[in-house]
Amino acid sequence: MTPDVTTVKVDSLQVFTAAVFDPDGAELIVPLEWSVTGDIGAIDESGVFTGDLAGQGTVIAKAFEVSASADVTVEIVLELIAITPEVLNAQKGDEVQYSVEVYDTRGNLVEESVVWSLEGEIGQINEDGMFTAENVGEGAVFATVNELSNTAGVTIIESLTIESILITPAEAVAFIGDDVDFSALVLDNDGNEADVQIDWSVKEEFGLITNEGVFTGSVAGTDSIFASVTLGDSTLTAFAQIAIHLELVSLPQIKENETVPIEGVAYPLDFLNGTKLFFPTNSVSDDIQIEIKLPSTAQVDDTSREVVFAGEIFTAIKLDVIVGDEVVSPYYFDEPIEISIPYNAERLNAMGLDPLELGMFFVTSNGDLNEHGITDIRVDTVAQLIIGKVAHFSELALAEIPEPVMLGDFDDNKILDFVDYTTMVAAMNRGSALCDICGPATPIPGLVYEPPWTTLNYPYPADSSIDFEDLMGFTLMYNWYNSDQGTFSARTFAAAKKADYVTESQGLITDSSVSQVGEQFTTMFSAGSLFAFLGAEIKLSYSSNILKVVSVSNTLSSISPGVSAPVHYGYNAEPGILRAATVALGATANGIDLYDEALFIVEFEVIGSGPYHIALEDISVRDSRNQSQALEVSTKELRGSIEHTDTITAEPFGLMQNTPNPFNIGTTIPYIVSSEGDVTLRIYNSLGQEVRSLLHESVAPGMGSVFWNGMDDYGEVVTSGVYIVTIQQGKQTDTLRILLLK
Repeated sequence: MTPDVTTVKVDSLQVFTAAVFDPDGAELIVPLEWSVTGDIGAIDESGVFTGDLAGQGTVIAKAFEVSASADVTVEIVLELIAITPEVLNAQKGDEVQYSVEVYDTRGNLVEESVVWSLEGEIGQINEDGMFTAENVGEGAVFATVNELSNTAGVTIIESLTIESILITPAEAVAFIGDDVDFSALVLDNDGNEADVQIDWSVKEEFGLITNEGVFTGSVAGTDSIFASVTLGDSTLTAFAQIAIHLELVSLPQIKENETVPIEGVAYPLDFLNGTKLFFPTNSVSDDIQIEIKLPSTAQVDDTSREVVFAGEIFTAIKLDVIVGDEVVSPYYFDEPIEISIPYNAERLNAMGLDPLELGMFFVTSNGDLNEHGITDIRVDTVAQLIIGKVAHFSELALAEIPEPVMLGDFDDNKILDFVDYTTMVAAMNRGSALCDICGPATPIPGLVYEPPWTTLNYPYPADSSIDFEDLMGFTLMYNWYNSDQGTFSARTFAAAKKADYVTESQGLITDSSVSQVGEQFTTMFSAGSLFAFLGAEIKLSYSSNILKVVSVSNTLSSISPGVSAPVHYGYNAEPGILRAATVALGATANGIDLYDEALFIVEFEVIGSGPYHIALEDISVRDSRNQSQALEVSTKELRGSIEHTDTITAEPFGLMQNTPNPFNIGTTIPYIVSSEGDVTLRIYNSLGQEVRSLLHESVAPGMGSVFWNGMDDYGEVVTSGVYIVTIQQGKQTDTLRILLLK
């Protein structure tokens, strides 16, 4: 084998060869099997060895049962000697310990013997690197390892004590790219200028500084400049401050579906660093530029270098949008964009504020705060950000949310209870042609017919009617008050908008097979899967000369424990128009989830003959933040015809509307029968299970009534929800839906 003994450096190659002979001395051409012992490197099938780790080992070549070997020593290759201290300013008589770190070509720290030496008659250094300064002057310390060496400069001065360092200028302002010359005056304890070496450095690295003290800013911000003098083992340092400004604070080119961070902004706008803007798809149709300016509510204190804000504002930002050469303010986006504004938790704590008490507002021209056009506000307490979606750019502010106003407390007892709810429902239905028990459209004592939602920046303007928007506002306040959902705030009253997802709905479904006047049928509307549901309103048009609305209900009564979903209809009535609304009363902040439930079941009675239609004019479904959930409706219209006009002559029989309805303590259920006989009257829940038997006896002809106290046959109080009352006499039956609310 050749070579049979060799030395290889780490990461170097050595080619080994081997010849194989038969017993007669003839060379054989056969494959060789190469291997290495000692974990010093690797060898390939061609005999090329690569050194990996320092040490000794053996390279073996084998053919059949015959082998040969070579002894290999792998040595490291030294590349760098680092001496500490690199530069020494010492006084005569000082002793300074030098040390070295030796690195190989792979950057590994290795242990090697060091030979120390000096250049210049400045003192002595022993074999352990201890230097003693003996003479004033300049020289160098040498550290040598094998053939590698390095030097460290040394300056020896007469013994003195440094008293102070004065940097000029102490404060400076510059733009990015500008040079600022700093100088330092070093004074000894006698007040004389000391001729010593000064080391310059930068704290935040917002720029670079030379050995001569020339600083060049590269990033906007506030930085500190340090001047240090080291004598022996002691170091004295002084510092100056510099503010590096951008000449124009503008954001990069806006791209959709990208987050644009605001960072590197200099004083006095540095409090905005950390703000982020996200522009979703189809949010910007113009080619725009955005500039950041000091908000009108901000005041700059150059002495303390703080920015303070007027009134209750915690922080603010002004964003100007430039289209072409024109500043457009406010600039409205095609779709809302998301903005994240940072807050300082320590400062909030000092002010006695909780981050959850902060809201996001637009600042109007007269300095007022307005939440219109801001939705989906949330607080990230980990990243210390207030996040919201804004409809336009102008001036935005974070401020403490105003104290909530108790809306809907109609009897002014400082609580929201069932009395307030029934008052609200009565106000909606009062005067309705479809509400027989509502009475005339006269004011209810103590009722504010238009609750002052505008005191919380409620997005809907005041009007003269109690409608679905008022019912949703009341439900939000009622649910907040009656559940443990934390602090209520104006952000709950977000403006309705299109949702980010679409729910498919089959639309209108009917069981109509009627053909005669007097018969009844139902039409149902289901909205598929709905998440975080809080309320819905439907508007149907129908042929009022052919059809009459008998009742409106739903299947939501047993969806969630403690939650009821009553149906209200007949408010703001018009001929041939049905408006109906339902809300999840008692729901949590997350609303309730629905899966193919019937939001509205309308029962019609045929009152005339001829063709008829039932059409879905509008449907509004709201989630727990009062935002609209988009619906894809397939069937929006139903048509039919009543050809037979034979009226059904029947003796009076059936159930009449219970009073009160809804109820929570008890309700009276009237009925009428035409002949004497056995009558049964039972209560069923929405699952069809019998709850209570109220009547099972023979009764005389005429009107009668029973009272239900909300208990089952076992004396247990039943839960809130829709219950079905049935009456039967012989072959005659009738049903009535009633609503129990706790």
